[in-house]
Amino acid sequence: MTLTPERTRWAPVGALGLAMLLVTSEVTMAAVTLPGIGADFAVSPAATAWVVLAYALPMAAVAIPAGRWADAPTSARCSCSP
Repeated sequence: MTLTPERTRWAPVGALGLAMLLVTSEVTMAAVTLPGIGADFAVSPAATAWVVLAYALPMAAVAIPAGRWADAPTSARCSCSP
């Protein structure tokens, strides 16, 4: 399998999609495991909520520019106006 310009053009989009999937699954795992970890360390549930927020905030901050970046090549080819 050779790398053609068509394949190399979509490689960053695939890498970004994979990264977003991994971060989403990591946030889910953190949200599921934190009540048990908080109980072991005698930390309040409010304090453990900040940990989930610290995981979710960077994902949200990257999702909007990533979506705009992914839409940029297609918006030049299509027109949504009537």
